[in-house]
Amino acid sequence: MKLHFQRRKRSRTLIAACSTVALTASVAFGNISSVFGVVQHESSNTTPANLPSAALAASSLIRVNQHGYLPNAVKRASLVNSSNSPVAWQLRNSSGATVLSGTTTVFGYDASSGDTLHIIDFSGYTGTGSNFTLAAAGNTSHQFDISSTVYRQLKYDALAYFYHNRSGIAITMPYAGRNDLTRPAGHIGIAPNRGDTNVPCAGGTGCNYSLNVVGGWYDAGDHGKYVVNGGISVWTLLNQYERNQYFGSSAADFGDGRMNIPENGNGVADLLDEARWELDFMLRMQVPAGQPRAGMVHHKMHDANWTGIPLRPDQDSQERVLRPPSTAATLNLAATAAQGSRIWRSIDPAYSARLLSAAETAWAAARANPNVIALDSDGTGGGSYGDPQVGDEFYWAASELYITTGKAEYKSYLQSSSYYQDVPSDYSSREPAMTWGTTEALGTISLAVVPNGFNSSELAGVRNAITSAATVFANNVSTQGYGTPLSAPSTGYPWGSNSFVLNNGIILGLAHDFTGNASYLNAMSQGMDYLLGRNAMDKSYVTGYGENPLQNPHHRFWAFQANGSFPRPPAGAVSGGPNSALQDPYAQSIGLPGCKAQKCFVDHIESWSTNEITINWNAPLAWVAAYLDEKAGAVTPPTPIPATATPIPATATPRPATATPIPATATPIGPTATATPIVPTATPRPATATPVPSNTPVVPTQTNGSCQVTYTVSNQWPTGFTADVTIKNNGAAINGWNLAWAFAGNQQIGNLWNGNLSQVGQAVNVTNVNWNGYLATGGTASFGMQASFSGTNAKPSSFSLNGVACSVAP
Repeated sequence: MKLHFQRRKRSRTLIAACSTVALTASVAFGNISSVFGVVQHESSNTTPANLPSAALAASSLIRVNQHGYLPNAVKRASLVNSSNSPVAWQLRNSSGATVLSGTTTVFGYDASSGDTLHIIDFSGYTGTGSNFTLAAAGNTSHQFDISSTVYRQLKYDALAYFYHNRSGIAITMPYAGRNDLTRPAGHIGIAPNRGDTNVPCAGGTGCNYSLNVVGGWYDAGDHGKYVVNGGISVWTLLNQYERNQYFGSSAADFGDGRMNIPENGNGVADLLDEARWELDFMLRMQVPAGQPRAGMVHHKMHDANWTGIPLRPDQDSQERVLRPPSTAATLNLAATAAQGSRIWRSIDPAYSARLLSAAETAWAAARANPNVIALDSDGTGGGSYGDPQVGDEFYWAASELYITTGKAEYKSYLQSSSYYQDVPSDYSSREPAMTWGTTEALGTISLAVVPNGFNSSELAGVRNAITSAATVFANNVSTQGYGTPLSAPSTGYPWGSNSFVLNNGIILGLAHDFTGNASYLNAMSQGMDYLLGRNAMDKSYVTGYGENPLQNPHHRFWAFQANGSFPRPPAGAVSGGPNSALQDPYAQSIGLPGCKAQKCFVDHIESWSTNEITINWNAPLAWVAAYLDEKAGAVTPPTPIPATATPIPATATPRPATATPIPATATPIGPTATATPIVPTATPRPATATPVPSNTPVVPTQTNGSCQVTYTVSNQWPTGFTADVTIKNNGAAINGWNLAWAFAGNQQIGNLWNGNLSQVGQAVNVTNVNWNGYLATGGTASFGMQASFSGTNAKPSSFSLNGVACSVAP
């Protein structure tokens, strides 16, 4: 079992002594409105990111999501108040009128913050609007919106982070969004740059060649490029794409022409174009044939010595060097290249083949060199990213290679791994749920999401591992006064604590996909509330969002605080956030040592241990924002999470649940019956809309056309395909469904998810599972399948729902 904790050790003590590189000409500030997408995405949150600190809102003792809440989600705020008795609160609209009132629930002392808290639960209000406030005990909160579109722009802004941090390309308008964010291409071999087109191995590392490693993303506040951090970042973007293919409904939002990047209009989904920018760099880091350790991958490349702040990438005059290969980096390429190969198979077959070749070459090289370890001591000029245990990376890579190739050797390896079906959920042995150095969950997730050769029991095992971890995270929400799905160890919050909230959110989202249980979705939503202001710092940790947003992240180009001729950050960058270890001198010098976990933070450019930004933290921000936006209209009052956290059919062997189940009321912090709606503008969803565990169809009176079926082939190869089926009920509500059709050819379904399958010859029947059987009028249910065929793969021409013919969407 892996026992190391995430470390991003950076020898930054020399930074203060480094000379400041000043711009020779001031940069004019342009239009500060964000532009993310060929169609302009309206954003009301870009202005606060560019206001001077003095213009920010004063702190409030009522801590809210300063950006906004989803109308049908759990909506909570935290009030700092020492009273042992409930206090009255009011929810006020933009005109100051009270639209909901109630009394708080006393939470008491919150260990992670040191605050004594009350909880305000205003979930009973499902109206929409802008500039709401909460008032309680003589305090007024920051303003916030209630809208189904609160995350519509953030999902694009979070992804724009990657374009802004591209290496090897000029950042230009209109893609930069603001004129002051444009800059020349960095590290393309034009003076004063000394790379990255011909980068030598660092002296004393045992190799004597140079590589063209241009491109990729700058990792964080520095100009280094690291394969192991690039690996989890690429995986997260590609997993967002794959999850959309099999469980999501928002793939089109990230299709060609939807993101504001130079590649839009090339016929490929923009999300994939952005991921490929880094994946191509990772390919270039592979040791060439004929060289020692051929097929392995260099761990990282960066400046020979640390540079100072501020510094534009094209003005970096340091020599660039390749650091030695490592087993961890080699397996990162094996995993992500295998993942990419299956995605690009039908998009760019030649690229797909190149990726698979690189992946299998890397796998063989890692097997031949299983203990080439990156050391924590290698931290001059760039972060060390030391990782002494790589069993999790072997499991992850074997999982991706198996899904892509179906080869028995990979399946045998992954199933014999001690990391098989593992998703860390606490700090007993390693960090939850995934980090750049703790990667087993990535393999488990891919096995659970992407159709592969697993039988129903094996598939149930990996999905149950995810729901078991999600149950732990959902229960964490009830124990935290600020409602975060993160429970810190005794040592306090780790470096990049906000990324743990986000990655735990991915696990919660997937558990919701697998079970339909809204408690997981509501826990994810509350995690985002924490990041956007419902926290001990009364701070939105995302630039450009909320009345008190992040202003001064540790970044060499977005360095306005250090030099006014440099730009402020764009909207959509998330800070690593509170870090109890306080490794940087600035945080240590301002009185933070001894701080409570949530208060170990300062929004200052010199605080690289609490206020850094990185690609592997913005990637899950993009994933979670996209998920919440997709589900914005579907969040319902939570249903109890089963004690076993096992939504899979009984044929599966469940993983033991280690978490205490969420109470049947699904209201972890107390009753809300005292809330009295005053001006309700919407009717909450009826309780009967909660899926009923029944597989026995109840057939209401239906007429032809009272249902519609959408059958979509999502991927096809010469001998097989995957397809998604969505049923829409246009008639009376039904409890339990049976969809029947006949294939025209010899299609044979080998794997089906989110339904129960019966196939005899060409005749197919799919019935609901226990959580998606209820279909209200206008309601939908979806399932997917993997099947084989030969000859022609014609789509079915007719379907019947509970014996009644349905219309078929074109």
